[in-house]
Amino acid sequence: MAICVTVDDEQQRLQKQNIPHLRELHLMKLNEDEEIIAREELKKYDEEQSELERLDDLDSYKSRMEINDLKEQIKKAEIERESLNKQCEEYRTEHEKKIYKTFNAGVHELSYHFIISRVCE
Repeated sequence: MAICVTVDDEQQRLQKQNIPHLRELHLMKLNEDEEIIAREELKKYDEEQSELERLDDLDSYKSRMEINDLKEQIKKAEIERESLNKQCEEYRTEHEKKIYKTFNAGVHELSYHFIISRVCE
């Protein structure tokens, strides 16, 4: 599978790769006591960054899970809506048939009474 690498991605990768080398260059310029303190601070910083990245990954995972859950709920709601629309259409058709039968029965009854009234006159 081909990997699409953008210029920004490559630049970011190279910067991350060069950070340890740049740190070492700066640390070499310090005296021994300053270097010890700086290394301790850098260690704390790296640990905090690692924790932040872990939390970001966890948040990202949780967000993806929530999105997937919402998509599933939407899918179920759409299926339910389609089912309700189908039921509604069936009830409407059934109701129209009943109205038509009632109307036709009424028309036949009126016709019958009309014919009887004409015959009896």
